[in-house]
Amino acid sequence: MQTTAKNKGGRKLKSNPKKYRHVFRLTESENEKLLALFASSGRTKQAFLFQCF
Repeated sequence: MQTTAKNKGGRKLKSNPKKYRHVFRLTESENEKLLALFASSGRTKQAFLFQCF
């Protein structure tokens, strides 16, 4: 009898999964500075934050 690999179903595993999440809090003045920098960058928020870090 020949054995075959069973299909587990579900999503395929990513080769480099994103495991870490960071959360930070800002004061009102820090938030205003961040938003001003974001507005002057002309990028999306995601691209802007990746550029900063």
